[in-house]
Amino acid sequence: MLDDLGSSLGAVLRDRLPADTMFRFDPPEQSWSGSEATIGLFLHRVLANSSDGSAALWTEDRDATGRVSRRTSPERLYDFYYLVTAWGTGADQELALLGGVLSAVANDGLVPVTCLAGSLAETRSPVTVTVGAPTGVPEIWAALGLRPRTCLDLVVTAAVAPIAQTELAPPPDVLELGVDQRPGSAGLGSAREPHPEPRRPTARITEGGRRGQSGSQVG
Repeated sequence: MLDDLGSSLGAVLRDRLPADTMFRFDPPEQSWSGSEATIGLFLHRVLANSSDGSAALWTEDRDATGRVSRRTSPERLYDFYYLVTAWGTGADQELALLGGVLSAVANDGLVPVTCLAGSLAETRSPVTVTVGAPTGVPEIWAALGLRPRTCLDLVVTAAVAPIAQTELAPPPDVLELGVDQRPGSAGLGSAREPHPEPRRPTARITEGGRRGQSGSQVG
């Protein structure tokens, strides 16, 4: 996908630059200075797009029988940061090259569909190019061992092509339901012991205090 992104960005910029301009995507080196017209497009950072509100759920396609035939992952947007440098025989040529890059993205940041390469042509989200804030650029020069020079920081926003899964497990032919048979548990359909009826207390009634006369019981 990243190689498709570089090819698409080069196609956008090529129309605004001299025909003999070369594009390089490796980290810039001081040895490029004094060479033929060259635009360096060094991808130095990739971040998740902060405005990406896509759902995290996969979508499902079903056939005529209602069975799931394909699952597709959601598209995710990312911001790709390119350090753009110009190299040539002098400062005037290098500034002219950077000016051509700036004019290519200043008025219309939407990458035409005809410029999209490979997997980028399969995504639904548009691919845009803007000039980003130079966050972290001084650290890049130090890491590359180069003196600071005029540059642009281009931000390309694009989606990663979704993944479609078609080899899915077949649905089960038989579904068996079990019943918990642990001791003390009453399973479905099992006979339960009826609760015994509580016995009524027996009352004894004794008449009038006559000695030797037995009382009667009421049950």
